Amino acid sequence: MGLEKQLIESLVNKIYSCKNIEDTATLVVGGSWLQHGPPYLAAISALKANIGQVYLAAPKTLSTVYRIMSPDLIVLPLPDMKFTKGCAGKLIKWMPKVKSILLGPGLGKGCREGLEVFIKETKNIPLILVDEALHYDIIRMLNSKMHILLVTAKEFQHLFDTILPENFKEREKIVESKAREVNVTVFLKDSNDIISDGESTIVYNPKIKYSFVHRSLNVTAGLVSAYITKGLTSFEAGALASYVCDRICEVVFERKGSYFVSSELVEYIQPVHLELNTV
Repeated sequence: MGLEKQLIESLVNKIYSCKNIEDTATLVVGGSWLQHGPPYLAAISALKANIGQVYLAAPKTLSTVYRIMSPDLIVLPLPDMKFTKGCAGKLIKWMPKVKSILLGPGLGKGCREGLEVFIKETKNIPLILVDEALHYDIIRMLNSKMHILLVTAKEFQHLFDTILPENFKEREKIVESKAREVNVTVFLKDSNDIISDGESTIVYNPKIKYSFVHRSLNVTAGLVSAYITKGLTSFEAGALASYVCDRICEVVFERKGSYFVSSELVEYIQPVHLELNTV
């Protein structure tokens, strides 16, 4: 099934019917000694999608940087550079009341045990897994379509130990079968996006001819987490984020061609959302 205008209209109406914006909140968990950008981009993208609060849990050494970058984020400093069992335990104790949790942007390697501890305590909240949070045995712990995996083609192939064919129809069937296998929603972010919960599948063909998968991945993750907090299912949130992020890339491409960086996409989140009223 393609991502039709009628579906976009219904999803837009649904997020705009969310009246208590101040009660909506999400938590982003990420960052490492090597990568400070991904969690920030995801967190600020969620905030600019008009939700009440965004919490950013990251290594303590990065917390001051994030507070300087944006006074609007609520930063939770974690004691270790890796997301260890100790970090997971502390974060569980500090856990704010949120409606979605984004796990993994820039997290770095060696965090699997910490993730397992954290997910055991939080899997009753919709989780968005990206980057280093994508481990098959961790995904099997979820067992619910309210959770969503945001993956590139390379990550999908590694995660499920399979090869995605060039034929797009066959690719769509494989994504759907794997979503059904693990009983979670899968969002394959590629030149054509595929979102599937194992029963329903949506395909979105971007309007621009260039593929900006990696440059838009963290922005997409932030949008998904924001839309879930505003009442969409993970499947619906993935579908709307696919459309909105492509529109953001389209606007930026019109102004700057392909010479833009990920942080520049953030500037156009609010203008594109204003456009949604006219979709």
